Amino acid sequence: MLKLSALIKVVIKVVIKFMVTQSLLWQLEQQSSNFAELCNALYEGELITLARNECLALANLQDRINSLTHYIKCMALALLKAQTPLKLDIKNASWSAKQVTTIPTISQLLAYDDNVLLGTKVNG
Repeated sequence: MLKLSALIKVVIKVVIKFMVTQSLLWQLEQQSSNFAELCNALYEGELITLARNECLALANLQDRINSLTHYIKCMALALLKAQTPLKLDIKNASWSAKQVTTIPTISQLLAYDDNVLLGTKVNG
């Protein structure tokens, strides 16, 4: 009887571990899907900006395009990890929120984290 209960405990541990692993795989898949869609939106916006810039020399344009991958990935990760009351629109790489009926007070504005207002601090 003791061997059977030990075997049941092992089976339960394996099943729980499998379920947790499956859950993590689904979350990672969802996150990578959001990450990919956000990167596409960021690339689209940046390429439009680069294409409209008539003053940019060819060498500078090549350098900016070469470094674009790094900055797009960093920005996408920062946007996905950001703690903010705003909702991230993955398809447009923009923030949105319901418009309030009254403007915030100075103390409410000062209570916001610098990275929410200025976008200067990257978490990670």
